[in-house]
Amino acid sequence: MTTRRLVLACIVLVLVVTPVAAQAPTLDFDATDSATWEKLTAWGKLGYVMGFGHAEQMYRVILNSMNPACSEAAKRSLEAFLKSNPRPSASNGQWVSGLDEFYRDWRNKRVPIASARRIVGLELSGRPQAEIDEAVRAVREASSE
Repeated sequence: MTTRRLVLACIVLVLVVTPVAAQAPTLDFDATDSATWEKLTAWGKLGYVMGFGHAEQMYRVILNSMNPACSEAAKRSLEAFLKSNPRPSASNGQWVSGLDEFYRDWRNKRVPIASARRIVGLELSGRPQAEIDEAVRAVREASSE
């Protein structure tokens, strides 16, 4: 009897989830800018931010584990990278709100989400406005090419 209930629950789950998944926007990771961000539902945005955050965290763990074996030049390069890409202690909701706010400016529409996320990280870390402005200028210039 328990097996029957489990099979029935799985069938119901598939019937409910499949139509919802079919309506989810498809992400083109070669062109993830404001158009992609704005297509996402609130849950999609939250999932994107969480997934990106987890991937970034693992990347940092790998980079930090490589640090002792690196040359001095590589260590300086790694430290510069980590400094320019802060990992503030912010909630996922703050990240989503920051990205929403960033993309409200029409000049940021073509900036890739990963670059926008870096800018939001600078803001959430309380970095100086001059540093943030320079980073915004650089990503806008790069995305206009």
